Amino acid sequence: MALILRLNETGSTTNTLTRSALSQHADTSERVPLYLKLKATLHPDRAMVAPAGQFYDDSESPEELDSSPTEGGSIVDEIKVEAAKLRAENRVLKSTVTVGQGQTSSTASSVSLTASSEDKATLSDFRAAGKQFAILGDLWPQRGILRRPCPPRLKPLDPWNFNRCANDATWDEGNVAELYQLLPERYHDLIEHSALFSEQFIKGAGHSRIYLIDTVRRNASKIYSLGPTISVDFYSKDYHRATVPMFVNLLGSHKKKDEQYALYPRVLFTNYEVSDTELFGSPAILNILKAMLRGPTSVGSASTQRSGPKGSAHTWDLKSITPGCIAMAAVVAQFIISPDHVFMEKGGITKINYRNRFKVYKKFIIRNADTPRMKRLVAQLNADLLHIHSPDNEVTPSSTGEPDVTDEEADFCHAFQNEVVLSGSTEDVHTVSTTSPISALSTSVSTRVEPVPSSTSVSVHVEPVLSSISVSAHVELVPSTSNPDTVGGPPPTRPGEPPAVPGHKEGAAGKPTMDTEENPKRRSARKAGGATKKGTKGKAVNA
Repeated sequence: MALILRLNETGSTTNTLTRSALSQHADTSERVPLYLKLKATLHPDRAMVAPAGQFYDDSESPEELDSSPTEGGSIVDEIKVEAAKLRAENRVLKSTVTVGQGQTSSTASSVSLTASSEDKATLSDFRAAGKQFAILGDLWPQRGILRRPCPPRLKPLDPWNFNRCANDATWDEGNVAELYQLLPERYHDLIEHSALFSEQFIKGAGHSRIYLIDTVRRNASKIYSLGPTISVDFYSKDYHRATVPMFVNLLGSHKKKDEQYALYPRVLFTNYEVSDTELFGSPAILNILKAMLRGPTSVGSASTQRSGPKGSAHTWDLKSITPGCIAMAAVVAQFIISPDHVFMEKGGITKINYRNRFKVYKKFIIRNADTPRMKRLVAQLNADLLHIHSPDNEVTPSSTGEPDVTDEEADFCHAFQNEVVLSGSTEDVHTVSTTSPISALSTSVSTRVEPVPSSTSVSVHVEPVLSSISVSAHVELVPSTSNPDTVGGPPPTRPGEPPAVPGHKEGAAGKPTMDTEENPKRRSARKAGGATKKGTKGKAVNA
């Protein structure tokens, strides 16, 4: 007996397949969903695995589907979402069959335009899930995190779980678990089993990036607050931003083409000034998060929880800022003032690997989640964006008005240099020996060491410039006890030479001679009022 599959609501078009054809691709001992049987026949390479406890056969009508119990014996509330998914996939299968029977592709594509309003709402709901995860979890979600169950050893997941940074495998597992944690439970079965959900989810993430960049561009003047000298046109897509000195300064770029942009530029710091403890405190980061979580009208306003706009944070029932949304804002803050025109994983002009930077920032935030500085940052963002106040995360200021710097805070400061190494990428890495690793990565400086007598201190002059970082020698800076403005210690030696010994100086043949063993001729010349110096041939001449 022929098996009839109704492919639309009106029943005007039907297609028949024999049970014998379906039995070639399905185990008759199991009750496999009908649409999966048909899909296995038409597309064996795209066959799907049926969710446990969910099945439909040709004897059930749509009314019976609504009342049929699941394996557990209770009616599943989300059955309507699944039914809409089935209808949408049936239309896809219909278009495939009609094209195979000789219809043109334009006729087949028109089938999708006949989708019911319920189906359109369902597909839009799937894309909304992708938009949410792109803002809170990962700007560029990969298909590899979909169609997978939640890793049991990371469940329930805390997005700040340090264990996810152990290696690449745990990082991928953490992203899968974070997907389940951030999205509502009604999506969980679809994440693992639905190809349609995966397709719409990735599309939604792409739409989210487009909306994100467009929103920030339109409100950039309020977001960056750089003053009236920066025109709104400077933020437009096609403007040549490499000619704007303030953007160049904030982005920490260098003039030479073979050098990269700073990994931690000034635009990421509080007041756009490089500081050891103020990373991710930038007003641009805060305002980008405001625009995306509470709406563009909240940027620059002092609205309260009642008077301010609700926005996506209310829709998503967001309880706390996530590492992903902070990293997202940090990357977008750089792109908007960069010479790049299109937001891609790698900048077309600057060659900045935005996706890699997002991963580096997110890992750094998670690794340092327990430091007082990061706790203070998260507490401040939760208060400003979500109106959530957490007294336990607040750090009491010192008598000077500045937060107390603890050993953990110092570890936070020096973690930047470690993060560059742990990222495993040579991009944006500048090796400069200074007392502040952050300053080395963020500020374009020229370090010049001037040789001086061994009896005095070595003075290091740092001059801010907009050129490349030039380092003449590796210098270990040791605080001087005699003069706080200088750095004590002997001058650097040339390769292969022994270190200089205090109280000694080099003789003509390279042998150390004591200051007390002065040449008698030089002593008599000095008594006579004349100073001596070396000539080009090593002879002593009068000054």
